[in-house]
Amino acid sequence: PCTHVNLLIIYFIFYNVYGGRELGDGEYATLIAKYKRLFLAGSAEYPVTSPGTQKRNFTHISDILSAIISVAETGNGDNYGIGSDEEYSVLEVVEMFEGSPKFLSAKTSNRKTGKLITSKTKKLGWTPSVSLIDHINGSRKKLTKNTIILSMLLTKKYATRLSLGLYKTLSSAQHHLTPIHNKVNQDYLC
Repeated sequence: PCTHVNLLIIYFIFYNVYGGRELGDGEYATLIAKYKRLFLAGSAEYPVTSPGTQKRNFTHISDILSAIISVAETGNGDNYGIGSDEEYSVLEVVEMFEGSPKFLSAKTSNRKTGKLITSKTKKLGWTPSVSLIDHINGSRKKLTKNTIILSMLLTKKYATRLSLGLYKTLSSAQHHLTPIHNKVNQDYLC
């Protein structure tokens, strides 16, 4: 056991966390959030570091939290791996978003696969419950529905229902639609 001055220490290993308020842009963006952002923007191509066959165990944040609680109640020590048993290649994730891969140069630091170490966590009774496929399908439906609603608000057909001033504001802001729409949808990506 790892203890110091009567302080219990537990060491976790997280495997490709997604869901909720994950970053979709920048150096620390998660693959799933980045692909959601591209889907929302209407992109047909999704960046894939060559060869694309590298496998990952994507784990939903709710599964991470339930495992942390389980381990905190009865666990002790290190190597509490928290990861989904489902393993997907990056190319398979692109297919889930119904996109095409845009291959990027291979990186020497990019691992092809990794060993999932979750047995110690599972011995405490924890099992992952959220499927990546279900999450992506649900997110795509929400994002598509929100895009349709926002687009309807910006068409002249519905302008008579809006005050002229509001219509002009929406129309002049239309070129800013993508960043505004991305911000609006952050609450619906979970």
